[in-house]
Amino acid sequence: MTKIFKTTLLAGGLLLPCIAVGQTVDHILVSTANGKKAYSMEEVRSIIVQEEGIVVNTATSTSNFSYEDLISLKFLDAATGIYQPSLTVNNFTLEALGDIIRVKGWNANRTTTVRIFSINGRNIMQLKGWSGADIHLASLPSGIYIVNIDNQTIKIKK
Repeated sequence: MTKIFKTTLLAGGLLLPCIAVGQTVDHILVSTANGKKAYSMEEVRSIIVQEEGIVVNTATSTSNFSYEDLISLKFLDAATGIYQPSLTVNNFTLEALGDIIRVKGWNANRTTTVRIFSINGRNIMQLKGWSGADIHLASLPSGIYIVNIDNQTIKIKK
C-alpha cells in the first residue's frame, strides 16, 4: 500500500468513527507489531497523521507509530447515548447488567407490565404482572433494545 493511500485511509479512520455518529471516545488503542498501547482521551493532546506514520502527543510523552508496524487503531468505550447502565426515576433504579436488567427500589407488592422493544419499535417481549424480579434477556439476540417499565425507559445494548 502506498504511503499516501495509507495516510488518507488512516486519517479517515481516525475521524469517521467520531464524526459520523457523534460519539465521544474514552480511549484509543494502538496495536503494532511490537504490542499494544492504550491512551486515555483525557491525556491525549493531539494525534498527527504524517507521511511516515502517526504521532500521539500526550501531556507527558510523544509516541511515533510507523505505518509498517501499525496493525490497528481502535476507539474504545465510545458513548453513543444508546446504552445507559443505570437510570433512576420515581424512587427506583433500572440497571443493565449484560443479559439481566435489575430494578432496585421497586415495591414488590406493586405489579406492572414490562415491555421490551427492538430498535425498530417492534414489541418483542412483554411481562405482565411483573413485581420487581430480574428481567432476563438471554433469549434475545445481540442488539439494541428499549425497555419500558412503569412508563420509564432505558435503552440498552446487549
